[in-house]
Amino acid sequence: MGKIISSINITLDGFCSHTSVIADEEHHQFAIEQMKTIDIVLFGRITYQLFESFWPGASTDMSLPEWMREYSQYINAARKIVFSKTMKSVSWQNTQLLREIDADYIAQLKNGTDKDIVVYGSPSIICEFLDLKLIDECNFLVQPVIAREGKRFPERINPREHKSLKIKSVDTFKSGVVNLFYECG
Repeated sequence: MGKIISSINITLDGFCSHTSVIADEEHHQFAIEQMKTIDIVLFGRITYQLFESFWPGASTDMSLPEWMREYSQYINAARKIVFSKTMKSVSWQNTQLLREIDADYIAQLKNGTDKDIVVYGSPSIICEFLDLKLIDECNFLVQPVIAREGKRFPERINPREHKSLKIKSVDTFKSGVVNLFYECG
């Protein structure tokens, strides 16, 4: 049985945005190594649409650096689930559309794989997973950026639930990104 990991970029002022990140080679190499341990990628609609608008064709785009093409191969091959109440269909290969989060179904997915499951971005999905106690580890990629706009994280978490996190590892990228891994308690 694998773990369910949330992985989110967050700016110094607490905003989540894939457009405010330093997405350099080191960041992508981290993502490639993470994808080698991943069986299923979970998304909310906004993050899914951002990824789906770029990554499907990136593996064959020779104008992109090799490390971006390599990441594209992993993300394209992975099983993907997008949670959305508004999308009608999905077109990215290996993608399933679900209308709501079913904790029992997520537990079945987790029990059915030896690899990990990652929730990319998607702050509202991460918050719901935290409330349902589905997350085993939280990965925060703290960007050395002040965004001043976007979605704050955590967007909402049940205040009656105490979320204790235990530090697992800390890495600093050359760009100044601080990669924090926590185990959820």
